[in-house]
Amino acid sequence: MGYLVIEAGDHIVGSVGFTAGVGPRIVKGMGDSHTSVYHGLTGSYAVVTQTGMYSKDGGWAVLNGNLAPDANSDLNLKIDEGGKCDNDRQHNRERVSYIIIQ
Repeated sequence: MGYLVIEAGDHIVGSVGFTAGVGPRIVKGMGDSHTSVYHGLTGSYAVVTQTGMYSKDGGWAVLNGNLAPDANSDLNLKIDEGGKCDNDRQHNRERVSYIIIQ
C-alpha cells in the first residue's frame, strides 16, 4: 500500500511528460445513460481514481473507452460499484482525479 502526491498541472520527469488534475463533479455510474467526459486531455495512458464520495454508495472510477494520443482526446469516465449491497450500478455524480501520461 502506498500513495503518490502530485500537484495539478503539466509535469516532466526525465523524458516523460504527464498531466495531473481533478475534474468536475460530473462522472456518473455504469448504469446511467449520462456520458461523463473530461475534454481535451491528450496522452497514451491514463490512471484515474474517485475523489471523495458524495453519496452512500461506494464505487471506483473506471475508463469508459480508449484515450487516443491526439489533440482532440476526451477522457470518458464512469463510476462502477460492487453488486453486494446495490446491484443497479447507477451512481450519484462524483469527481475523478487523473494522471495522463504522454
